[in-house]
Amino acid sequence: MNSRIRSLAAVACAALVAGLGLAACTSNLNTGQSGSASGAGAVPADRQCAPQSGGQAPEVDRSGSVSIPKVTGAYGEKPTIAPGAGETPKGIIATTLTKGEGAPICPDDILTVNYAGVLWDGTPFDSSFDRAATATFSLNQVIPGWKWGLAGQRIGDRVELVIPAEFGYGDQSQGQIPAGSTLVFVVDIISAFDPSDTSALGSAKPTGETIPGIEVAGDLGKEPKITFTGDVAPEEKLVVLATGTGAKIKAGDTVYMHGVAASPSQAEGATTWPDQSISAPAEQYGLVDQTVGSRVLLVKVVQAPQMVGQSGPQSAVAPLIQVIVFDIIGAQSAAG
Repeated sequence: MNSRIRSLAAVACAALVAGLGLAACTSNLNTGQSGSASGAGAVPADRQCAPQSGGQAPEVDRSGSVSIPKVTGAYGEKPTIAPGAGETPKGIIATTLTKGEGAPICPDDILTVNYAGVLWDGTPFDSSFDRAATATFSLNQVIPGWKWGLAGQRIGDRVELVIPAEFGYGDQSQGQIPAGSTLVFVVDIISAFDPSDTSALGSAKPTGETIPGIEVAGDLGKEPKITFTGDVAPEEKLVVLATGTGAKIKAGDTVYMHGVAASPSQAEGATTWPDQSISAPAEQYGLVDQTVGSRVLLVKVVQAPQMVGQSGPQSAVAPLIQVIVFDIIGAQSAAG
């Protein structure tokens, strides 16, 4: 699925930096990380998913009675998926091939999985098993057939998804996937993380640190507001506004965060609060050795000062500065 997930993904990171040009954000797909999660979002086995309202969720057939392509292979092994026979199904089908004993999957979770995907006729188009690298993504970043087919399953399940084009890529081709294709996936659900659980943020201890020209207001555990009170020095800097009491973040960890971004030179900023989140390697934003629950303030210089004017006196163009407040809601270790 790899690039195909990304091509239709409404990646929360992209929403955070809309108009700010922060190209360094990632959704951490296909990184090979599948270890244990720490922080508020590490889901308990007995949790309950909030009911969906407004008819948002399409019907998913989990009966196991529909004729779908045969799958061989055990959980954790690359599956063999036979071609489908007869007419393709009209709705999403999710059939549990191996039943896990972990927590239920909720519609906004971030999952780590292994998967293989084929067309209805059995033609393979993607497999994390072939890359020997798991995929980590938000269910808000994938095609509807994945979101609603996997929501309602459990950690440890091997599930077969049959996804009509209506809930896949519609009439748009995607690489090796022709327009109008019915897709078949086998997905091993390895772990889940709940980005809506921000309880780790409330116990953080304010440090009193700040950066001149920037004011960050708002209670811990809630969306902060960035105000510019003066000039911001064009130098990259990170300060901890509040120190969390959770686990220390290690090199190689994937960090889950809420974020608010703003720029002194632009009227509007962006935010992931309250329903989205972003994930990134700890090294990407200098978060190694920070702790889960912390609030950090980051200044990035996206564009250095420039001189413009081809003839006559040149004038200076101010640097483009981005200011981001990250609230760290959890981390996932690659070590397991």
